[in-house]
Amino acid sequence: VCDWSPDGKRLLLASNRDLGDAELDLYELNLAGGTPRRLTFDGAREGSYSPDGTRIVYVRGFNTVYWDNYTGSANFDIHVLDVKGGTPLRLTDTPGNERWPFFSRDGRRILFVAEEKGVANVWAMPVEGGERTQVTKGTEDVHRPDLAWDGRTLAFELVGRLYVTDLEAPGEKPTPLPLPVWTWPPSPPVPAT
Repeated sequence: VCDWSPDGKRLLLASNRDLGDAELDLYELNLAGGTPRRLTFDGAREGSYSPDGTRIVYVRGFNTVYWDNYTGSANFDIHVLDVKGGTPLRLTDTPGNERWPFFSRDGRRILFVAEEKGVANVWAMPVEGGERTQVTKGTEDVHRPDLAWDGRTLAFELVGRLYVTDLEAPGEKPTPLPLPVWTWPPSPPVPAT
């Protein structure tokens, strides 16, 4: 499962459910019933809906297994597609990977993770394509970002911890969430006294 439609009536799924197709693609499942409808035919994954539910943004690439800091022709690039069909708009064409794309709450920008110079950070760009802006400026890889409904608070994973940052406060240092960090193996139980 990649995403819920904004109206809560559809799910966006990544699957290789068509026989003979080794690549993943995106399907839309109407929760009222019926057969999932295939939206992409180009090796899509990691999709999400636009705020109005009329478009999806996703990554496409032909690496069947994700390879950190991969550069080459099978890398993951970002595409946008109308859910009714048509030709996908390719937003990025870089030698590195872009991952986990999603729309800003106003639908005007796409946020995503891009690997640049060996480090994955969050970037943003206009939904029609154009110049990219770096959002996070970490020295360690950022993973799985998501935007709060307020449209300005970004949560993400960084070095095994969860952080939040305010997109409207450029330069603000990300704040770690006060969650316990689990270790493996777990600590031995403390004997009762």
